[in-house]
Parts: sequence; structure tokens; C-alpha cells
Amino acid sequence: MTSRAGELSARSSVLRVRRQRAIATGLGAVVIFFLGVMALVFANFGSQGSGIALLVLLGAIGAAALRPIAGVFAIVFLGLMGDGETSAWFPFAKNLSSKESLLYVSDGLPLSPLEILVVITVLLWLIELFSTPGGRLVKDSLLTATAAFTGFVVLGFVVGIAGGGDIRVALFEGRAMLVLFPMYLLIINLCDRRALRALAWTAIAAIFVNALFALLYLRQLSPQKLEGLEALGDHTAATHWNMIIVLTLVLFLYRAGSRSSRFVMLGLCVPTLIVYSAAQRRSAVIGLVVALGIVVLALWWRDRAKFLVIAPVLLLLGVGYTAAFWNSTSSAGFPAQAVKSVISSTGPTEKDRSSDQYRDMENFDINYTIRSAPVLGIGFGQKFYRPIPLPDISFFEFYEYIPHNSILWVWIKTGFGGFLSMLMMLGLAVRVGARNLVNARDDTDAAFALVGVAFVFMFAVFAYVDIAWNSQNMVLLAVAFALCSSKVARTAPRAASASVERPLTKAR
Repeated sequence: MTSRAGELSARSSVLRVRRQRAIATGLGAVVIFFLGVMALVFANFGSQGSGIALLVLLGAIGAAALRPIAGVFAIVFLGLMGDGETSAWFPFAKNLSSKESLLYVSDGLPLSPLEILVVITVLLWLIELFSTPGGRLVKDSLLTATAAFTGFVVLGFVVGIAGGGDIRVALFEGRAMLVLFPMYLLIINLCDRRALRALAWTAIAAIFVNALFALLYLRQLSPQKLEGLEALGDHTAATHWNMIIVLTLVLFLYRAGSRSSRFVMLGLCVPTLIVYSAAQRRSAVIGLVVALGIVVLALWWRDRAKFLVIAPVLLLLGVGYTAAFWNSTSSAGFPAQAVKSVISSTGPTEKDRSSDQYRDMENFDINYTIRSAPVLGIGFGQKFYRPIPLPDISFFEFYEYIPHNSILWVWIKTGFGGFLSMLMMLGLAVRVGARNLVNARDDTDAAFALVGVAFVFMFAVFAYVDIAWNSQNMVLLAVAFALCSSKVARTAPRAASASVERPLTKAR
């Protein structure tokens, strides 16, 4: 009887291995076909200027073929470096249909190298997973929440296109949101604690390179253009630069990382703050204020004595600064004006007041659209309803499809289920990250968990007032989710030094 059971078990194992190999072979064929199509496309349409960029893309694909985790690092680094304004030529987050990109191929290819690399890396990882005996999928509650949100995004495509929506517009609107789930899936399956820290540093390095691109762009402007400069870089760029500022503060406050890493981050802040002040993004400043408040508040659990000293001082300085620059329109007073825009109903300049008025009208139209289609929404590729006609800002082609409020926009496009799943996903990330922050015995683990939580808050603040669901934000949000993740925290070895235990003792 035992012999018979053993024979059946062995046969089952053999069949399972054969099935895994068959799946891996099929996925390999898909990858080969995909690469063949890419080769034909670039051979027929690629320009000479795309040579270096194409080699970098192929090198990233080759690295992912050797080790899928290398593909993840390439996605994060190459995806976060570029900017639509200050480095419009940088191709990896731009469509192959973007004529300013080094990898411009054709007007009919609304697909970016970043998205290509994500798809290929996922396929290569699945091949490795299914071809390895005993390979298993790692998942957690945050992955489930992200999958649910992605499912409602797919439903938004079905609803919108089935209702006669514009397919090209639908792809522009929503396809970047599909990057979040596969990126988070890859990170939690391929990264242990050390690799995740390295990935976070890679993201910071890419964001800093983006700041250097912006600084170079700033230096090349003529005095006349420099004097009339009202903003710098894409709207999301300043929110990404916030990460450098927040991480620097966290490392010093929590004495996390090495001394050299703390002072390197301090050095990175210098050029970053220059371009940050030139960008003048109110939403980024408000997000930074919220993030700094969270960083200080977290000291209550990690080092209560330090909290009782730092929190009152920062509060007094913040209130004093805001009061001193309440009516100032200078660059030095811009953060105060950003705070004032939240507290007061009147902006400091005519431009700010006009922008606020436009958003008020837009929000009325958004709420009208939600009431008109509260359950399923209108889907991607459909214009939101405008009972109050909006001023013509047709320099942005999709202004009738994508409003500034990216939180309520999710309800418009994916219905109530998509809106609820988004709130649950972001809320779960904060909950898991906060729990790991409190429980972490290693200060560096706590610091990175806090940075992850801070970015989730900054993203939510930014999304409430501006267009947020682009591929670069999805890549960085996936990294932030992983920094928050309980899965990563469970695999991390716990330190046991007295110096690490000290903050927890003070917090009791």
C-alpha cells in the first residue's frame, strides 16, 4: 500500500514538472515572438539617433533574461530618470509614438519602452518560476488589494470601449495603471530585504539624475525665459524630488543607514532643492508638508523623547514661517503660499486664483458625472460630463477626459468598485507600513518603511489635485508598497543590539 502511494506521488511529481516545463516553454515562445516583433518594428521605423537608446533597452532585456531581478532594477532606474519637459528626448517612459523621443518609431505605437520591459520581465520571471521545481508564488494582502484594483481598471476599459469610447484615448488614460500590479508582484517575489533596500537606493539615484537633468535645463535657459519661468519639469517630478528630502530627514532623525549615506543624501539635497524651488508645484509642497508631519509623528512610537523636543520646535517654526510669508509672492515664500492655498480660499496671484476657479468648476462636473453613472462609471475613452463648460485648455489634448482630481477620476472611469478598491489599497499600504514601522527592531528597516508610507501619503495628496496615474508614479508607488510590505518585513532578519532596542523602550 505504501509502495503504491509512493508510486502515485512520484508520478504526480513527474506530471507536475512536465506541466511546469510546458508552461515555461510556451512563455518562452511568447517572449521570442515578442522580441521578433520588436526587432522588425525598430528595423523598419527606427532612426539612427535611437541606436544607443535601443542598445540600452536590449541590454536591459538581456539582463532580465539572465536574472529577472535585474530587469526590475532596470525598470526602476530607467523609468524614473526621464522628464517630459526637461529631458523630453529621454525615451523610456515616453511612447514609441512620441516624436521627441530617441526611440520614436511610429505615430501608431502608443506603447513605451518601460511597458515593454515590464511585460518581458514578467514573462521571463514566470518562465523561471514554472521551470524551477518547487517554485512558488509569493503573495500578501497588499498584492490581493492591488490585483482587485487592477481588475476594476480592466473593467473600466471594457465599459468605456463597449460604450463607444475612443480606444486611443482609453489607452492614454488608463494603461499606465496596469503597471502597478506586475511591478509590485515582481518586487515582492524577487527582492529580499537587502535587494529591496538596493532597489530603493536605485530609485533615489534615478530621481536625483532627473533633478540634474532639470538643473541642466535650467542653466540653459536665457535670462528672459528664466525670469518668466513659472514651473519646471513634469507635474509629478517635484513629488519624486520630495523622496530625496524625506529620506534625508528620516536617515538623520532615526540615525539610520551609515554616516556616509546620510551625508551623501545631504549633498543630493542641494541641487534637488534648487530645482524644487524653481518647479513651484503647490501640490508637491503640500504633500511634502504632510510627509514631514508623518515623519515627525512616527517618532512618538520610535523615540518619544526626541518627539517631545522636535515636534514643538518644528510646529513653532512652521507657524512662524507661514505667518511671515503669508502675503509674499517671492520664491522663498512659495511653500507658505502653498499652505495658504489650503487654508484660505483666495490665492496669492491671479494665476493661482484662476487655477483654483478652474478646479472648482471641474470638480462640479466630476461630481455630476459620478451621480450620473455611480456604479460602473463611464469607463476609459469617454469624456466626463460638463454641465458647467470649462475654459478651453486644448493645449492639453485630453483635458475633456482627464480632470485634475485623480482620486475622483478613478470613480468616473472604474466605477464605485474601482474607487473603493483604490482607497482600500492605499489604506492597506499605510496600515501595513505603519505596523512594520512600529515593530521593526532595526532603525534602517523602520526608516525605509516610513519612507514608503510617506510616499503613499504624498501620492494621495498629489492625486487629489493633479493628474497622477502615469507609469513613473506607478513604478515608484510599487517600490513604496514593497517598502511598506509585511512580506518583506517577515523575511528580514531581526537585529538584537541594545542601541536598536532603546527607541522601543522609550516609546512604552
